[in-house]
Amino acid sequence: MQNQDTISSTLETIASEMYARQIVLAKPAEMFEAFSTPLAYNEVRKCDLEIATLKQRLTKKYAHIVVERLDSGRYEPILYVL
Repeated sequence: MQNQDTISSTLETIASEMYARQIVLAKPAEMFEAFSTPLAYNEVRKCDLEIATLKQRLTKKYAHIVVERLDSGRYEPILYVL
């Protein structure tokens, strides 16, 4: 995923990636709640979200989202599943 200029475009990028990978969260609103407060420059924020289905199958895995606001003001998103 590419760096983004705003937190909203970063969350949209993460949501698009989840859709492409067929990841359905148990509580989708939690992702937006975790990033509802502003990030300071050079701040890293992480959240772990329960996945309801992965590729249309029930699972006990979690989506791990990491967003770092770089000193340039851009946001670097990372998404992985464990």
